[in-house]
Order: sequence, then structure tokens, then C-alpha cells
Amino acid sequence: MNVYFFLSIIACIIYTQAVVYFLIAMPGTRVNRVFAACSLSFAWFSFFLLILQHQQEITRVYFFDRIAVFGWATFPVMLTLLFFHLNSKPGKYAGRIIAYLLIPTAAATISRYLFDAGSIKYFYQAGDIWYF
Repeated sequence: MNVYFFLSIIACIIYTQAVVYFLIAMPGTRVNRVFAACSLSFAWFSFFLLILQHQQEITRVYFFDRIAVFGWATFPVMLTLLFFHLNSKPGKYAGRIIAYLLIPTAAATISRYLFDAGSIKYFYQAGDIWYF
């Protein structure tokens, strides 16, 4: 077990607990749901990073990283949505920036990575740890 595997286990557990806590224990406000979505995207990413670190073949590493793309590409959008909903008086154009700039950028990154993974990340193994 390497340090990345161990920290991914811890991160996955913590973010999954945050998702469960903010969806079940906290009241169902919009801010809590968006925070749970942020935590879910991080939990998704850390879970598949956990699985990725135990692979020996490069094709399987890219496979699990393709699944993890939904976590690391949507996290900036979810975090921006969280700040948007935390703001008591969001700007007139803040919602439009999120809808017309950030969401299409995340969708383009996801689609680009799903079809051409080597254009965004190149993985190599040093010891038993995969780096990109």
C-alpha cells in the first residue's frame, strides 16, 4: 500500500460521510444540496483514484481515470455553484457565467477526456505509484 492509496481511502471516507450527512442529517436547503454535490464529486474522484493506484496495466489506469473524470471535471462547477448559493445577493451575470461558461467547459473537458485521454493526462509509473 502506497501513500496515495492510503490517503485516497481516507479522502473517500470523509467525503462520503459529508455527502450522507448533508443529504440526510441536515435540512434540505439548496446550499446543503450543493455542498453534498461538491463532496460527491470529490468522493467520486478519490474512490476511482484509489482503484487506479492498484492497477498494473496502463489501459486499466486510463479506464479508471476516465470514470474519475466526472469527479475532477465537475468539482470546479460545483464549488462555484456553492459560492453562488452562499452569496446573499449574487451578481446579475453570475448565474449566466455558470450556465454559459463553466458547465459547457466541464462538459467539453469530460467529452474530450473520454475520447482522447492522452491529450489531457499522460500516466507513467515510478515504483508502484502512478503519476500524471
